[in-house]
Amino acid sequence: MAHYKKLIAHIQKILDMPAPVDNYYRLGVDETIKRYKLIDEREAELYRLYGIVRREPIDFTGPIINMCNSVKTTVTGAYESMKTKIWKKQNEDK
Repeated sequence: MAHYKKLIAHIQKILDMPAPVDNYYRLGVDETIKRYKLIDEREAELYRLYGIVRREPIDFTGPIINMCNSVKTTVTGAYESMKTKIWKKQNEDK
């Protein structure tokens, strides 16, 4: 019987969760902060119930730096190419 009471309590907690919002821009500051704080409470409850460990964030800095360097190289190359063409055209006109 105790298991059923626990199960009912957990189901009630799920039902008491705030409903999803269509547009978060319409929420007030207090409601936004309240929802943000619930994230940690839910994770703590999952850990307590099931031993689920919080996942470590993925480090995207390496791929992002590589992508930025690639974009920079491409843009710089295109700029240098355009500059060279303009310079050649100006010298031909003289």
